[in-house]
Amino acid sequence: MIAKICLQAGHQNCQYNSIVALRRSTGAPNEMSFNVDIRDQVAGELRRRGFDVYTTDANANDDHNITSQDFDLFLSIHYDADIYGRGGGFVDFPDPQVDKATQESQRICKDIEEEYFKTTDVVNRSERRNANTKYYYMWKYLTAKTPCNIIECGVGMHVPDDHSLLHFNRPRVVEGIVRGVCKAFGIPYNQEPPIPPFDPCEELKKQNGELSEQIKNLETRVTTLERGVVMASNILQKLAGN
Repeated sequence: MIAKICLQAGHQNCQYNSIVALRRSTGAPNEMSFNVDIRDQVAGELRRRGFDVYTTDANANDDHNITSQDFDLFLSIHYDADIYGRGGGFVDFPDPQVDKATQESQRICKDIEEEYFKTTDVVNRSERRNANTKYYYMWKYLTAKTPCNIIECGVGMHVPDDHSLLHFNRPRVVEGIVRGVCKAFGIPYNQEPPIPPFDPCEELKKQNGELSEQIKNLETRVTTLERGVVMASNILQKLAGN
């Protein structure tokens, strides 16, 4: 079974949200561009591993395509503001009162938490879980069967540790998240890309294209030979006239 994942870039396009209070929620400094970049890279890596991935912005609550279907995971990507005096991140799941899929949400959260912090060396600050993450606005808009997590990847502007990683070593951030999702769904992180199934029609198209190219090359060579024959004939005629 192919796991269906929805990835949200936190704060992206929030100024257009139907919830007026969210329109000024632009996130920490430089966070929005980070969220978008990491979401898109994670999406690409998960697709390479066979996941069915949807991407969305802060207005997912207004998108019927997101709110009307069951996902195997909805993951919202963020980073924290530098308000703690030190770095660190955390992964959280909704309060069970607002999440009917809480067992699955908690199971996935544990796997992402374990792999992300082990891969990135960001310090796990699970004590920072709070009402804003436990009751994140999206939770009530998702279907009852959709487990959901939110990840604060670190403190984006805390120099040097989290800032250096989140802004200059994003492949590790992406790897940490992808490893966590893969572990949660039993998909090997390291795997050869799947061999596409044999399609006779595509094979014929390929062969036809190759033959067409060969014919063009032959036509070019024939044209060149014909020009050579004409030039040789002209030369012989001139010599015969002399």
